[in-house]
Amino acid sequence: MRRPTLTRLRALSEDAEVEARVVLVGAPDEHERQIAETHRLLRRAGLALRVAAIAPAEETITGADW
Repeated sequence: MRRPTLTRLRALSEDAEVEARVVLVGAPDEHERQIAETHRLLRRAGLALRVAAIAPAEETITGADW
């Protein structure tokens, strides 16, 4: 992830009125790996954000509770 992206995510996560989440777009068979890798990168950056993945063409959403 780029540094400006992490800076923006950090600012959003500190705003009590915003529930920041990261949503990835990818093939459904890659969702679990993508979500795990993104969680790992976010943790290393000190961010505890929810991550979900979507595959619009297949109408698949993974890891979302909304």
